[in-house]
Amino acid sequence: MADPGEGAAIEGSAAMDDRTGSRNDGARRPGRGLRAHVVLRLAAGAVALAGLAAAAAIDRTASATDGSTASLDRARVIDLQLERLGGRFAVTAGHLRDRFDALWSGRPLALTILVLAGVVAVALWWIAGYAAVDPGERDDDAH
Repeated sequence: MADPGEGAAIEGSAAMDDRTGSRNDGARRPGRGLRAHVVLRLAAGAVALAGLAAAAAIDRTASATDGSTASLDRARVIDLQLERLGGRFAVTAGHLRDRFDALWSGRPLALTILVLAGVVAVALWWIAGYAAVDPGERDDDAH
């Protein structure tokens, strides 16, 4: 016959998890299979591949021309009129706006998406490096 105190101790208590120091009552928690740094590194790779694929698709479908039909003389006339109305600052602001608008069409759009995807992927990878180190393993006195 089994000792009644032995069975009660097994059912009533939860074992301590050696890695995390938390109680493990046998229930499988969602997301326990993959650690945070692995998920972040997989996300970084997915973002990089998706950005590369999107940039390649946009570059293939983009036309070689920039779509601008205004000639240089017409652009100078517009700049002169804009300078009369708003001053030199208005002309500079108009040029900056035109540059920014040019990023969202054709081949510059492909480059913009590639750069943005690269920045996001590097940021995720960098954050994953911090998530990979357990707080107990950090040696802050070494610096």
